[in-house]
Amino acid sequence: MKATIWHNPKCKTSSKTLAILENLSKVDVTVIEYLKDPPTRDKLAQLYADAGITPQEGLRLRVKDLDFGQLQIVVRNAKGRRDRVTMLPQSLVEVL
Repeated sequence: MKATIWHNPKCKTSSKTLAILENLSKVDVTVIEYLKDPPTRDKLAQLYADAGITPQEGLRLRVKDLDFGQLQIVVRNAKGRRDRVTMLPQSLVEVL
């Protein structure tokens, strides 16, 4: 499986996520330093739409909300203050 991670070397969470992905033997990781090469507005809109989440929900996501094994995203405190589960699309797995 291929995965692309938008990485900030100064961010500990980003570094932890990168380490997890690099330790998985089945994942070929491509690293993009997003401060040097940020994603376009259209790319971000496409990722949110593919995942079925709003930009606000996307900004609140944490690493533990992503389940790569089950290909799910847990959206916490969504509409009506309820948690919900949505699919983790393959296009998003490749970028993360």
